[in-house]
Amino acid sequence: MKNVTDKRVIRTKKSIRGAFAALYSEMPFEDITVTDVARRADINRKTFYNYYAGVHSIVEEAEADLFTRLDDSFAGVDILSDPASAVERLGAALLDDADFFGSVFNSRKNTEHTTRFFLSATAKIRERIPDNAGIPPEKLDLLTEFVAAGLIAGYRRWFVSDRRRTPEEVTKDLGTLAAGAVNAFWKNSEIAAECD
Repeated sequence: MKNVTDKRVIRTKKSIRGAFAALYSEMPFEDITVTDVARRADINRKTFYNYYAGVHSIVEEAEADLFTRLDDSFAGVDILSDPASAVERLGAALLDDADFFGSVFNSRKNTEHTTRFFLSATAKIRERIPDNAGIPPEKLDLLTEFVAAGLIAGYRRWFVSDRRRTPEEVTKDLGTLAAGAVNAFWKNSEIAAECD
C-alpha cells in the first residue's frame, strides 16, 4: 500500500510543480496564487496545502532540490583538472527536472530565482577550487562568475530553443567551453606566477 501512496504523492507533487512552472513562465511570481496553481493542476486547494504551505514553498523546495543536486554534482570533482565532469553532472541535475527549470530560466518576468541559482552555482564552483591553486582571489572570483554565468546562459538558451539538440550534446559543449576557460585561465595564472 505504501508504494501506491508514494507514487500518488510523487505524481501529485509533480502535477503541482508543473502547474506552477507553467504559470511562472506566464506571469510575475507575486501574482501567482494557490488557487491558480490548484486550478491548473486540477486539484483542490486542500490537496495543495497537503503538500505545500504556499506558492513560495514550491520554489523553496525546487531550489533546495537543485542546490542539493549542485552539491552532489561537484562533490569529489576537481574542477581545475576536470571541469567537464562537473558540468556534465550539473547538466544531469538540471535536466532531471527540465520542465520546471526550463520555466525558471525562460521567465523574463521572474529573474530573482535565476539570480539566486547563479550566486549558488558561483559559490559551489568556488568551494571546489583549492585555495592553493595559485590563482589570486580576485581572479578566482572572476573565473567562477564567468563559468557560472556561461553555464546558466547555455542552459537557458537550450531551454528556450526548439531543443533540436539533445541535452547531452548541449552539456558536452558547455563542458568543453568551461574546461577551455578554466584551463586557459589557470595556465595564464601559472605563467604570470612564473614571471613574478
